[in-house]
Amino acid sequence: MESKNKFKITLPNVFYTALLTAVVIICVGGVSLFPYVLRFPLIIATAVLSAGYIIFKQQKIYLNMPAVLILITVAYLLISVTYSIDSGKTLELATVYLCCSVIMLADFKMDFYKKAITAIKVVCIVFAFSIIISSFIDDCMLKYFSFIVNPTNNPNVARLLREEVRWSHSYSGFAREKGEAAFIMNVGIAVYYAKYFTEKKFTIKDLAFLLILFWALILTSKRMLFLCPIMTAAALLLLSNKKGRFTKIIPIAFIIICCTITLASILPQFSHLFERFIDKESMTSLTGRVDLWPYSFEMFAKSPMIGLGIGSFNKYLDLHGVLIGGTKWTYYGHNIYYEFLGELGIIGCTLLFGALLMIIVKTVSLMRDKRVSSLEKYLLTFSFAIQITCFIYCASGNVLLYMQQIFIWFFTGAITLTLSRKYRKIKSKELSHA
Repeated sequence: MESKNKFKITLPNVFYTALLTAVVIICVGGVSLFPYVLRFPLIIATAVLSAGYIIFKQQKIYLNMPAVLILITVAYLLISVTYSIDSGKTLELATVYLCCSVIMLADFKMDFYKKAITAIKVVCIVFAFSIIISSFIDDCMLKYFSFIVNPTNNPNVARLLREEVRWSHSYSGFAREKGEAAFIMNVGIAVYYAKYFTEKKFTIKDLAFLLILFWALILTSKRMLFLCPIMTAAALLLLSNKKGRFTKIIPIAFIIICCTITLASILPQFSHLFERFIDKESMTSLTGRVDLWPYSFEMFAKSPMIGLGIGSFNKYLDLHGVLIGGTKWTYYGHNIYYEFLGELGIIGCTLLFGALLMIIVKTVSLMRDKRVSSLEKYLLTFSFAIQITCFIYCASGNVLLYMQQIFIWFFTGAITLTLSRKYRKIKSKELSHA
């Protein structure tokens, strides 16, 4: 007798498998060669698959206000290519935003989102172990996993990986870059937060994996991304209406603190993150970020209403002969709120952040809706955790300029908008039958 769980090769199964694989690689694939090269084509592929889903399902597109604002923002970005000081980069990012917005219009089943999040969780845990192993074995990634992190044996990549450990005492594992690794750990932590705040049973196994993800996060030595899950947990605690959440979080927090202190006393590389917090010079300058921000304001002063084009910060510095540390700067402004004032202007910022704020408000509203099922609340809690993380990290990172981070923000927003449309339809039917 054949197993009921046997995978059948049907068009819907192939479609969902292809889409799920693309989503996982885009969101948490890291920046090693193959995920990096595949990311842009896969984002285009998700847009094509999502559009195909809408057409073949003969799905009516119901546009709510956040979706409308997102589409207007995309149109705005495409128009800005004509006046951007870096038209190539602006066109690339406008294309990414266009593709990511398409998935927000397709009402995929909640089971698809659940499977995607489960697959993302597995990858995050694997990456966490790769980071932890790297902290114990010298040159681990290049010695034993070069086929993942440096398949072409590029000497520059090898040098950067070694310098990351030598000078910043940071580990990135399979992700190949500490900032990317830290963000991926935040995604994994968000999955376990979603389970903890929506399901009655949070097992010892779940707690163990949560601790492993935090351990790996600390080893990346990224301060802001370490604070993100702490602030996200605080926000979820405030929103939680289940009895005992405040008292139950205390022993878990106590375990995390005790483990952190113990490991910091045993492993020198583990304590580096906390040394960065007490490094007055580093904290004051935010590792040089404050030197970048005035240029965003210069850009804003030149074109306050429409900006100089998304992604044009690096080009602006280059055109004005600005060198950071004696070299050409290629890492953007490390504060999206400031940088987008200069790149998008008042109009673009109002459209984009207006849409993103409306999505998170809708997420909170749905989380409090008693009609929402346990699975839907789990997905919404994950969506909320990712959105909060992205909003926080915008203050010192480049969230809305990196393809993978744009995509996961829009992907989680798609969960909210899909459920928002679902319950709006239910309400309309109820009113029509009243």
